[in-house]
Amino acid sequence: MIPEGWVVKHSKTHNNRPYYFNELTGVTQWEPPTSKSSPVPSNKVHVYHLLVKHSGSRRPSSWRQSVITCSESEALEEIRSIRPQIYSSEMGVFEAFKLKAAERSDCSSAKRGGDLGYFGPGEMQSKSLKHFYLYYFILYYIFIFYDLLALIILSLYDSIAL
Repeated sequence: MIPEGWVVKHSKTHNNRPYYFNELTGVTQWEPPTSKSSPVPSNKVHVYHLLVKHSGSRRPSSWRQSVITCSESEALEEIRSIRPQIYSSEMGVFEAFKLKAAERSDCSSAKRGGDLGYFGPGEMQSKSLKHFYLYYFILYYIFIFYDLLALIILSLYDSIAL
């Protein structure tokens, strides 16, 4: 029996050889895991996306459509029309996003609700994803700073009020 958080998959490129995939961290390995999934390191972000391809895409085909014919502006308009649907959903933004990614994304991650897994510095392929990672951590540390600043202000206020 494999530990919690791990699943067995079969390689398409190595004669259907079984390998192990950690659903929490995105780690893959040939050897059976010996412990349950470990916490995600603080230098990794969990990335979800919804990809709408257009005829000028690097590979204008997907699991949904063998030949994608919409223009870049049509794809962008579709993305813009999806956003309010996600934000107005009663099920919550995150669940609505995963549902919409599953039904509309041109990426094979659609079957996982747009889940690309965890990424650390330098692990993302495209320039835009690297920028996403950079901005995410800038915002993350800004929020930590503001949380700490708020705690300091509250502490000062409490000590003055006493």
